[in-house]
Amino acid sequence: MLDVQERRNKRTNIDGERSETLPLDDEEPKPGTLEGYAAIDPGSTGTRAVIAIAKIDEATGKRIIVENGIIRIQDFREDDDRDRRTTRGEWPSKCCPFDGPPYYVGYEADSQAKKRTISIKAIPYFRTQDDDGHPFTRVLYEHSKSLRSEVERQHFDLVLDSIFNEVVQRIITTCRASNIKLRSLALCVPQTWSRRETPIQEYLGPILDRTVTIDGVETTFALEAQSQAQHLIKNYHRELRSCDELMVLDFGGHSMGGSYSDLHWSPGDVRPRIHAPPGSDFGVRGGYELWEIGIGHCIDKTMKKNPKKYPHDRRHMIKAKLLEGFFNNKARINFENPHRLHTDLVDHFKDPKASFAVYITAEQLKAEWERAFRDAINLATRNIRLAAATGRRLRVLLTGGSANSQNLRGEIKNVCDELREQGFSVTLKVVAKDMDTVLAPVWSIAEGAACCHATAMDVDEFFDLGAALGLQIRTATANGGEWAGDSGKLLFCKQNSVERHPRVDIEIDGTKRKFRIIADPFLMASRENVISSDTILVKDAYDIGDLELGYLPSTGGDALPIPNGRHTLEVAEVVCSRREAIVVLRLKPNLSARARRSKRTLNKMVIDGHCDWSLLFDLLLTSCGPSNLVELDIDRVRGRFWKLEGYVYGPRLAEQQHERGRQQQQQGEVSVELGTPGPSPPPAKRRRVDGRVSTRPDLQRDVDELSSEWPDDIVDLS
Repeated sequence: MLDVQERRNKRTNIDGERSETLPLDDEEPKPGTLEGYAAIDPGSTGTRAVIAIAKIDEATGKRIIVENGIIRIQDFREDDDRDRRTTRGEWPSKCCPFDGPPYYVGYEADSQAKKRTISIKAIPYFRTQDDDGHPFTRVLYEHSKSLRSEVERQHFDLVLDSIFNEVVQRIITTCRASNIKLRSLALCVPQTWSRRETPIQEYLGPILDRTVTIDGVETTFALEAQSQAQHLIKNYHRELRSCDELMVLDFGGHSMGGSYSDLHWSPGDVRPRIHAPPGSDFGVRGGYELWEIGIGHCIDKTMKKNPKKYPHDRRHMIKAKLLEGFFNNKARINFENPHRLHTDLVDHFKDPKASFAVYITAEQLKAEWERAFRDAINLATRNIRLAAATGRRLRVLLTGGSANSQNLRGEIKNVCDELREQGFSVTLKVVAKDMDTVLAPVWSIAEGAACCHATAMDVDEFFDLGAALGLQIRTATANGGEWAGDSGKLLFCKQNSVERHPRVDIEIDGTKRKFRIIADPFLMASRENVISSDTILVKDAYDIGDLELGYLPSTGGDALPIPNGRHTLEVAEVVCSRREAIVVLRLKPNLSARARRSKRTLNKMVIDGHCDWSLLFDLLLTSCGPSNLVELDIDRVRGRFWKLEGYVYGPRLAEQQHERGRQQQQQGEVSVELGTPGPSPPPAKRRRVDGRVSTRPDLQRDVDELSSEWPDDIVDLS
């Protein structure tokens, strides 16, 4: 499953815990109301921003993208088509944070000859004190260390933070001008960030929230390869219906991100449900940009050997122009012959001798290419073999700027050919060559992220289509590892439109056992409504999250561990509200007649003086656009504990409950109190980390503690 986060800003709620958890009815859009779902794809060289405009279809009640409902936030300049690494409409991913104000961003930074520039993609690594090994990141560290005071370093950090604010403001301005209600903003991140997602996404989340919190916009993170897959499924669903397994290999300039998923198509469906097996999202550094950096080192060595031919004060400009020539021809470079780089700077330097050439040997070309691409290619081909081994019909889609390399394409093609010769069903398509002849490939990630969030299914629909929840028990082993069986017990599903809530017997034994909620998105659909054993196969399921084993005593104070012993777990209720849901879990002691006669046993099971207690826990779920599945809303669960059913917690809560109950009785409604009482958790940012709930700092506090003003000397994009 995706290791991604979602952050929800505070909303005005009136119904305590339950209504703070689920959207209010008056916040739901009316049929025909236009809503915007935006996505930003900050590439190494160019940044793309897209808004998908959706509305509720009056006939089906589902959210659909309106006709001509894809808006690209584009910026056109007169010289857009002349020697630009970015295509028309893209915003260059460049900034000038070093050499004093004004701190140029975008086109202004790209046109600077005297100021040093870096890619904005290096900023999150530096700001989270993570070194990805990229020269741009290293320059940020060196510059920060060179500053004389802590005040200067803090100002430098704030300059970097404010850069991401620029493109977000363009999206908000466009929505307001078009009378569109912006609902969510997705930031596309590479697969290589998933393993270090906690610091990077926690850094970016508050910055994005600070920009959109006034408008009540949700912020989301989506992995690039899955967003690319969603874009291709949306536009090529007819071609892709013939495959059961889809792998997208996105070779960008700085990294390769890959994702493979099982596709499950319903009759007449244009968008399948996507089940990503464990380990199906992968990524590593590698690509054209790293090859170009290596060639840059070769140029430096040549110029240092001949200082008279390459004057020191001209080397920066000479190198930049030589690398431009390399960039324009690198897709066609072979390793059999040396490559000559040439640039004519006679007019620039007003010097008739200012014509420069550097020869890169075939050995240098090959060595630097291997350093830049080998790890990425090996990771991609290894995953192709793993996916093909399932025996399903696999379609491999090759995308990204670095996928233009003939050498790279050749290696991937050879692996696919070998697998076909061995009898596996593997088809390779180079998107820019074989499929995407009309749509602009560079915009596909942003468009895919925007569209999939705009059309994410409701939680109710997820269960109506055959999904089920189950419980997997994991036991600690003597060597410090964990053992888990191949199956789990069914907790909840719908059968012939009727909910089923089987009870599961468990035994809590300190930290020896962990209990994980899992989901099989196709359990009941595969059984075709035939009653069978209440079992979920782990290989067909994905992780929702581990159960918390602490409860809040009614007397107040810190959470206490649930008593060890035998218990019964069940789903007491499922409350759905479009893309959000609460699954209310109930836990009770499971005492035999003999145990009930043992005073010692009863004393171990006592909570608040009772043995026949019942605990409730709110499992908060939310729809995930990129996977078209339902996941745990982790940050809303973070810090929550079980509570005693029927007990009132917190000052004035009983009075509030009584008044709310009286109002609901007058309206003919039934009051159901769910979940942990007391203050609501901070605005949520959904994240899955290996199926576990992780403890994280208060992100809202991070937002509040940011400086109240961005630096005044940031140059606007407009």
